[in-house]
Amino acid sequence: MSGKNHFIRSLLLPIAIVLLGLSAYEYYREGEVTWYRDPLQTLQDLSRRMQLLLPEQQQQAPFIVERGEPASHVPQAPSGVALNPKYIDPGEPRFELVGRVSRVVDGDSIEVRVQRKEFPVRLFGVDSPEYNQPHGAEASRALTRKLDGRDVAVSIEDIDNYGRLVGRVYYQGHNINQEMLLEGHAWWYEQYARSEHELATAEQAAREAGLGLWSQTAPTAPWDWRRNH
Repeated sequence: MSGKNHFIRSLLLPIAIVLLGLSAYEYYREGEVTWYRDPLQTLQDLSRRMQLLLPEQQQQAPFIVERGEPASHVPQAPSGVALNPKYIDPGEPRFELVGRVSRVVDGDSIEVRVQRKEFPVRLFGVDSPEYNQPHGAEASRALTRKLDGRDVAVSIEDIDNYGRLVGRVYYQGHNINQEMLLEGHAWWYEQYARSEHELATAEQAAREAGLGLWSQTAPTAPWDWRRNH
């Protein structure tokens, strides 16, 4: 009997160490421990993050597509990734981007790795709460769950004053900009996307349903928060 108990203890100890390490890692990264709610999803997320540590040649090759290139020169996007290039004059400093999300900065900004280079990307028409304002951390975690370690396609609309690419981010055909609004994790950034009526509609739907930040009595828009802090 003692031999059986010893075997069980020797089996449980490494499991406990792994779970403790996972809890510490998740708390450090996201500020809370949630892996126990969906262990399978957590394992899949860890697997994606481990892929980022592989040598570049072992990963699925991401790439840049110059917008001025003829359609015949554009390579195929990775399987499951939406790519909808808009071809404009070759002289314009804009391009389509397909790569792997190496970092989620906050609720409306990511970094995309392409051929060992990191591209900062801001979601077009979306403004999420700042990290230190109510629902800021939640918005960041929501975008992390959607995109961290995943291959995405970005349709570039602009380059902002900080040198970031501003665009629509797609993952497996889903418009992530619109999803963040629909789930109540961001405001429609009307000042910079006035004609984007689908974004306005997505924000209104979340408002009416009281989702995410709209569950607050009087949420402060991030542009007002930045002005006062």
